[in-house]
Amino acid sequence: MLPATAKLAIEINGVLVPFKSAPDALRRFCVPAFVHSEEGPVDLAVFGSAFVFRYRGRNFALCTRHQFGKGSLQRRGEDFTLTFRDVKGQLHGLNPNRITKLSFKAEEHANFGDLFLAEFEDVRGEFNIRGAALSLDLERTLDTCPPDRLKLMFTFGYPLDEAAYDIVFDEEHVAVAADVVARWMRVYLQLDGPALMDTENRRPMVPDRRDPAEPDDPNGFSGAPVFFIGLDDGNFAYVGFAGIITDARRGRYMVYDGKIIKQVLDRYVDTEEPAPPAVAGS
Repeated sequence: MLPATAKLAIEINGVLVPFKSAPDALRRFCVPAFVHSEEGPVDLAVFGSAFVFRYRGRNFALCTRHQFGKGSLQRRGEDFTLTFRDVKGQLHGLNPNRITKLSFKAEEHANFGDLFLAEFEDVRGEFNIRGAALSLDLERTLDTCPPDRLKLMFTFGYPLDEAAYDIVFDEEHVAVAADVVARWMRVYLQLDGPALMDTENRRPMVPDRRDPAEPDDPNGFSGAPVFFIGLDDGNFAYVGFAGIITDARRGRYMVYDGKIIKQVLDRYVDTEEPAPPAVAGS
């Protein structure tokens, strides 16, 4: 329960949002992860979830590398795509200005190499990437929020079995266009203790007992951000970043911790120049 003295307006990208509306306001920053393919039956294919955010003056999209598949079926990281609709409602895809393959020398940290990071310039043609990214204080992780000040935790994901394609046919019933449809679902979460076969370096979470609704098959939640709402010492509510989901099965979600992700991003920004302009046609 929230204390009666809690300040219930939460700032999201400079706008004060009522506490109850905060989850819905954050949903637009969890996007379906698309990949562009010239050879595929459609231009875009959905392969899970991704988080679009702004940190230290730069725009990033974050998901997990295993979402791209393995072996001969593996998709190229360069084909990762964010989608935007123009003023006519037409869907356009933008590839990153830069992608980064993360690696860790210490064996105990090797599985952090599953993180996939893409960077986008502020403006690409008529599209404002900066305005589509969530400005979030990454200092506010679960480690900084006492358990009794943690009031709500949730994620949005795009189950793969909910993805569909809206095919457009011409007068001769020949397919001329296809619009991919990705349906999202929100899941409220709570922390759980370790269990047998849990992978190291990840926080286990389960559906919140107060609202345990979840998809029948959460395949596609990999890459989804996990947010929480906490109260500071002045009882002001704020949005924190718990991490991103790396593995999901019904009843249990494994999450890369937001604290680790912040450390990765700080190292990246400190050592990499801003992303170069995109090549023509991307």
